[in-house]
Amino acid sequence: MADPHAATRELLEERPAVESALESVLAADESPPWTFDEVDVDSGTFGELVSRGIVEREGDEYRVADPEAVRAALDREAYEPAGTEAGRSGGSFGEGFGSVLPTVNPTFLAALLGSFGFLFLARMVTYRQVFREEIVTLPGNDPYFYRYHVDRLLTASPDPLSLAAIGEVLGGRTGGEPLVHTIGYWATLLVEGSPEQAGVAIAWIPVVAALLVGCLVAWTALAITEDERVAVLSVAALALTPVHALYSGVGFFDHHALDYVWVAAMGATLVWLARDLDERAAADGAGINPIRGHLMSPLTWIVAAGFGLSVVAAVFNWNGSPVLLTGVAAYVFFRSGSDLRAGHSPLSSVLPVVFGLALATGLSHWIHTTSGWQEPAVVYAPGLVLGGTLVVTVVAEVAARVDRISPRLYLGGVLIGVTAFLAAVRVRFPEIVRRFLERGDIVAAEREIAESRRLITGEYGVFFGSIDMFGWLLFIGLPALGYVSWRCLRSHEPRWLVPCGFAWPLLGFSLFEIRFTGELSPFMAIFVAVGTLVLLEKIDVAEPPTLFGERRRRKLDLDAFRPTEQTAYAVGVLLLVGSLSLVMVPAVMDTVAQEDAQVEAIEWMSADATDGERPEFVLSRWGRQRLYNYHVFGEGESYSVSSQDDLEAMLTSSDPDAEYDRFASGVGYMVLERLENQDPTPEQGYTRLFEHFGSANGDVDGAGHYRVEFVSSDESRVVFTPVSGATINGTGPTDERLDVETNVSVPGASFTYTRYAEPGADGAYSVTVAHPGTYEVGERTVTVSEADVREGRTVVVNADGS
Repeated sequence: MADPHAATRELLEERPAVESALESVLAADESPPWTFDEVDVDSGTFGELVSRGIVEREGDEYRVADPEAVRAALDREAYEPAGTEAGRSGGSFGEGFGSVLPTVNPTFLAALLGSFGFLFLARMVTYRQVFREEIVTLPGNDPYFYRYHVDRLLTASPDPLSLAAIGEVLGGRTGGEPLVHTIGYWATLLVEGSPEQAGVAIAWIPVVAALLVGCLVAWTALAITEDERVAVLSVAALALTPVHALYSGVGFFDHHALDYVWVAAMGATLVWLARDLDERAAADGAGINPIRGHLMSPLTWIVAAGFGLSVVAAVFNWNGSPVLLTGVAAYVFFRSGSDLRAGHSPLSSVLPVVFGLALATGLSHWIHTTSGWQEPAVVYAPGLVLGGTLVVTVVAEVAARVDRISPRLYLGGVLIGVTAFLAAVRVRFPEIVRRFLERGDIVAAEREIAESRRLITGEYGVFFGSIDMFGWLLFIGLPALGYVSWRCLRSHEPRWLVPCGFAWPLLGFSLFEIRFTGELSPFMAIFVAVGTLVLLEKIDVAEPPTLFGERRRRKLDLDAFRPTEQTAYAVGVLLLVGSLSLVMVPAVMDTVAQEDAQVEAIEWMSADATDGERPEFVLSRWGRQRLYNYHVFGEGESYSVSSQDDLEAMLTSSDPDAEYDRFASGVGYMVLERLENQDPTPEQGYTRLFEHFGSANGDVDGAGHYRVEFVSSDESRVVFTPVSGATINGTGPTDERLDVETNVSVPGASFTYTRYAEPGADGAYSVTVAHPGTYEVGERTVTVSEADVREGRTVVVNADGS
């Protein structure tokens, strides 16, 4: 319970006969600590007192947690807690976290709120680049895919509680991340149900998700270590993790930020289950049965159901969610082995996990079959983990009866059992297995996408490949992860097996694609906090954390914040650990934030496109295509990969006009941007168009099929429209190149547009121009109209100059 007074009152209401037992322990507590043999209480009742936090264990002895509170409850009097320590009943998930706050250590509460404030501010770095005066510009490119489908839902307005109706609107997109679109839909309806408000509502979802992850990480860290310092430092480490900031920063609305919530919830619920059984086992000296008490508690099954629901949410949030379930599988494998070695029943301790996975399997199947959500390979992933869990635990249970401490027997049995299970799955469900193999090939393959970069590559080196994702934090967290994992192999530490079980598989996936480092970050934050505390202890500025064995709550002391020499050293170490992250967090968030030049281009194209006379497609580089198309034409579905290839061909071609047919139909606008760290030749399309606006320069002629429409104020973005171009025909001197020129003024730039005309042997020349206007052709002039340019007409320069 949250406090001994409330726990005692509740126990007396349930079992009035327990009053004599309470009087007995109070009498013994006049000379604490005392042993079980010194009180006149049966073992079952005594175990209840311990499990509810009324009595606390100190090694082989006991004491009443708060004698005054218990006495007040016996006398039916009110009682105000005086900062007493919470009991460790593991009463409920909410109480597990709530046992820290209400009881309360004001210093811890203030420090924790401060760390959450820091987390919030770290996710708001690009606020001004998202919320502009007249437009909400989400960071990156992919968030516009999700925003587009939220708009579709808002337009169709299906019943928000009918998953089938939502699935019908989403159509083929139910096979990817239907829950993400639905959460965006729900959030917008709470604000105001219109597409205009969708950007505002969904922009806040990643920030809210980050704070939820922070809560789960803080509770998990505290539940594992019973150390308030670890909880505070874990939230701070999460705030300073660049990859988490990148995908959960304000406006970055896609599946990642929500993935972190579901995987952190899986970890937190599994830790609750492990902690509850661990604490009940600590009271086993009183003769109680910890497994029986754990399995008979309704709260165990409520938390197990919460675990199952978090799995279901992950399944429908991302079609890559089987990656997250590898952490559950790893935990079950190591937990069963640890139970086997410790002499516990592997099957009994994992039963709540089995229940949660069974619930997830059944609920996922029901949603899939009734609403059409998600592809089958993802929907039935919890079922595969459930089957593997049963195989592993049954093998462990059999091994316990044959040879309780034989790891060889356990490992061999698991290998044979899981292999047979997977073989049966392949025979029975070949399409699901084929899909898993396809997804595995995608993860293992190297692709030219930033988030598909490997964590360790030759380009970045072994040590520096992770810096933009973690700063220095991974170098602090990995040794802690390794040490804790080693201790788990040597002793029974079920709480630590949860973050270790999730961290190692996710770290393995991150070696292939760095995007998985985001899913790793909630667990790595805990290990970073532990590593930082150990580092502070090594320089004698902090007490060492008690990570293993019997744990007592270590409170955060106000003296830790008083200005002393030790405090100065501690602050220096913390700044050193977080120094690179303080630079990298805003840096990585800025890389995906939209620039002012892009917004200027969007605003101009949006105003210009109202005439409806051009194809509704904006061609740009891959990483911005959905941004432009959403804001200009309201479409954010596709990358249009083939168009990207066409753009690349034109920009690198020595004759960009020869590539015009690629864009003659289907492209309304073309946005070119300044290339960094490249050295294009003067003849290439990029140089001719972006740097010289399609005008001739030196010996290099201009282009006649790409019309400059807009130039941003910093000249980093130029908007073109592909046009047929007007062809100017005429005759002139055979030995003289003619300059065909007109002055052009567009929003953001004024320049002289020049094309070269080369007369043939008979003096005839022909040149195509992209802009309307009055052209000087040698000593003659000719007027080209807007219609001439758009419709590809021919304009003849007569001998009299007309």
